[in-house]
Amino acid sequence: MNGNRQHQAWWENVFSRVWYGHPASPRELQTREVLFFQGQVDYPYQAFDIRRLDLDYIRREFQWYIGADKADARIANHAKLWKDCQNADGTWNSNYGYYLFWQDGFTDAMKMLEKDMFSRRAYVSIFDSHIHKGRGVKDIPCTMSIGWSIRKNPINNHLRLHQLVTMRSNDLVFGLGNDAPVFAWLHQMAHRWLSEQYTSLQMGVYIHQAHSLHVYERHFDMVQEIAHARAKWVPVIGIPDICDKFEVEALLNGDTTQGKFSKWLYGVEL
Repeated sequence: MNGNRQHQAWWENVFSRVWYGHPASPRELQTREVLFFQGQVDYPYQAFDIRRLDLDYIRREFQWYIGADKADARIANHAKLWKDCQNADGTWNSNYGYYLFWQDGFTDAMKMLEKDMFSRRAYVSIFDSHIHKGRGVKDIPCTMSIGWSIRKNPINNHLRLHQLVTMRSNDLVFGLGNDAPVFAWLHQMAHRWLSEQYTSLQMGVYIHQAHSLHVYERHFDMVQEIAHARAKWVPVIGIPDICDKFEVEALLNGDTTQGKFSKWLYGVEL
């Protein structure tokens, strides 16, 4: 099975698992869900003709994260959901960049792994029940935490950087569809950062887990078509890789001119 067919089959399997999952009605909304989902994401793009992947929007969302400003309202110009879940103080708790970059969670995790290769502390916590359930809070983050580990491949002893993303709630179509590319780019950022110290470090696995992976009723027809392999696979091409730690640092410092990925990412305006 070639790479494209493997990627297509993986996504079809995920859609099938959710389609044949259990019905649930949180907030009286009809859904189908799989509880305690876990999967290794090798190809982070839902590349089906009937699941239109809006890469321009995903690029803007990643820019929003890098900007790390919870009060940056520009994202609301590109998706209605952000207007619907804005907190009373005008902020959004789901700007993951606030925890990753403004609070230095990402750089602290990288420095932890630079200091101790096998550290179990290279984690960024996002969801906080004490903060995100307070008065005036409408935006409750779906992501719980993101963590990284360096371990040796038991077969060839090569060092690999693994990433684990844990979600409390994940919509398969728009949620995972938009999240997986962003988290894959974050994994790449971490790898390029650490490769400066660990020159033989390889990309490991990106594991995505969700307490609830689900679809809403409005997407039932789409999900059924993909689950039964009746949708056309359209691979996403032309996304450059992040080059090195210098480009990562430039991104975090607001320099959008360093490297092909940065120029591609900021080729659309937030």
